[in-house]
Amino acid sequence: MPRSPSPSSGSFRTTAAVVATLVFTALAFLFLGLNAFTASDGCRLAGGWFGIFAAFSAWWGAMAGFWSRDTTFGIIRVQAVGLARQG
Repeated sequence: MPRSPSPSSGSFRTTAAVVATLVFTALAFLFLGLNAFTASDGCRLAGGWFGIFAAFSAWWGAMAGFWSRDTTFGIIRVQAVGLARQG
């Protein structure tokens, strides 16, 4: 008898991405707020990088929901195109 997948294993990717988004967003605001008070270039750069990480993890969480077997079409198979010259 085949085992059924664990109900929590499929949602872990989305949950981890949401938690990472919230953590990275909080860190970005923290460092950008510190930059506002101290005018430190290091805080500004760290805040920017944490903002980029937050955006990437938000994208990852969204794509985990969009790119599932239930919501995507099958793969379209394309014939190979020979570009080499025959000589």
